[in-house]
Amino acid sequence: MAMELVNTLRAGLKSGRTAVGTVGVLGVESIELSCAAGFDFVLVDWQHGNFNRDQVREALRAADAAGGHAMVRPPSHDGYLIQWLADMGYLSLLVPMVNSADQAAAIVDASYYPPLGQRSQASCRASGRFMDYRMAINDQLLLLMMVETVEAVENIDAIAAVNGVGGCFLGGTDLASSMGLKPGEAKPASFEHAIEKVRRTTKDAGKIAAIAAATPEEATHRFEEGFDVVTLTTDLRMLSNSLKHARAAMESR
Repeated sequence: MAMELVNTLRAGLKSGRTAVGTVGVLGVESIELSCAAGFDFVLVDWQHGNFNRDQVREALRAADAAGGHAMVRPPSHDGYLIQWLADMGYLSLLVPMVNSADQAAAIVDASYYPPLGQRSQASCRASGRFMDYRMAINDQLLLLMMVETVEAVENIDAIAAVNGVGGCFLGGTDLASSMGLKPGEAKPASFEHAIEKVRRTTKDAGKIAAIAAATPEEATHRFEEGFDVVTLTTDLRMLSNSLKHARAAMESR
């Protein structure tokens, strides 16, 4: 039986609540576990994760079955990939490496049905799963742009202003590389200034400001700064840290 189409993550954010998620790279079972842990959402990372095309679709089913919300990151902002993910029923999309308003506008075109966009129209998994999908999805889709380069930071006013863009997500690791910083190097004040520029500009545009955090302490700090959405590390790092902690606890054996 078809379900009513409601993006609960988007609705919560629009009501003023914040959201914390984590990033899934290990596979479908990890998506289930992350949802069961109570995160507000889990990001299915098709860009960097161990997912093939079929597993990306199954990850959405797994999240639904576990009572969670799945956001997805495609490998690029190719319009075909974005439309396929939407057809599968993803209601929240995080699109990587968006450097200009023109790129953001093209992503909007691929993500939304007319009149807001130019998404191709056909029967699909989503239209069978949700009631009145064609008429409802434009008002329920959460579309976030990843800001990951110096160029993107320079263009943040124009990117955030594009109609249909729901928010901007600061990718700190790639931004640091774009600024010429080496991995593990102490961040200069200019790095945090860039982060604050993205947050402030996005919020001033009435959009959702999001960022990644490596630790719960960093995530709390970002919420205190005024970010709406934070992803807390990845399933891979959580598992690795837990394994190391467990092994260290047995050193006296």
